[in-house]
Amino acid sequence: MEDKLCFVQFLHPGGEHEQEHDDCKHWNIDPKHRRKFLTVPGCYRSDSGGRDHAADIALWGEWEPQSRVIHRFSNHDDGLPTLLHLPYQAQAPRHNAQNTDPFVFGESFLYTECQQHTVKGETQLRNLRRGSVILFGSCLGASFVLDTVLVVDEYVDHGFATYGRQLGRRLPKTYETATIDVLYRRENPDLNEHRLYFGATPERTVGGMFSFFPCLPWARASAGFRRPRILIPGLITQTKTQGYKLTSVPEIGGMKRFWDRIVGQVTVAGLALGTFAELPRAESACLLEMRSSASSRPSRASCPAPRNKPRVGC
Repeated sequence: MEDKLCFVQFLHPGGEHEQEHDDCKHWNIDPKHRRKFLTVPGCYRSDSGGRDHAADIALWGEWEPQSRVIHRFSNHDDGLPTLLHLPYQAQAPRHNAQNTDPFVFGESFLYTECQQHTVKGETQLRNLRRGSVILFGSCLGASFVLDTVLVVDEYVDHGFATYGRQLGRRLPKTYETATIDVLYRRENPDLNEHRLYFGATPERTVGGMFSFFPCLPWARASAGFRRPRILIPGLITQTKTQGYKLTSVPEIGGMKRFWDRIVGQVTVAGLALGTFAELPRAESACLLEMRSSASSRPSRASCPAPRNKPRVGC
């Protein structure tokens, strides 16, 4: 299949992860992905031409490993968060662990598996050119709402037999554990060939574009925020609930004009452009297990192991 410069509307499940075991959220083994409202140290800018500001930021994103609920909102309106998660990473479950794809943490956004293959074979998502733009979002209330924009910079092809050699030491350990290990080092590894896309950054733009996620500094997000609705007639379908819509774009200048429209709609919604999120820290076990008690022995009573469920799709 020929590589193409494409604008992609990518639909993934938009439901929020629910509370689990007091403030301990285990690695997701449910059949469906979900979103978390997260807080991490990171960087944001008010507009595409502004400078980055460092702060604790809040964002909607995919993080399927463990997290700790550090705040509960009193929100009842659709689209607003009910929980604020602090992400971290401990050992993955042996079966049915969901991976994190896309991955917005660290020096470059990463995307490598979901929808690149169907029962009919590989899709165009496996063959995107540098400069392609992928909008990851969800259909909520008959509207397409955005959580991540990945602008393709570099890419590396890999598979079960070659990923160690092809990916080498280019990836942070956190990403290997959260995504690559789940893909290849499980009981039934994925045997398809995949393409790992590295997102453009403000320091290394592609056609003046960079990857970002809608966010706010936590100081301005104490009530949470809704994911912004994106409207581009002809490119964005508001009622599509799954899969993806792909549009071939002739040249990078046209792609930049679409990207500018997305940036404008995010900022008009009162949100900032998140350009960096710190890698979640690694822990040896669930944080609740490590809490000290009067006897200095951790208790597992409030953090039981989840039940296994079949893993299907992405």
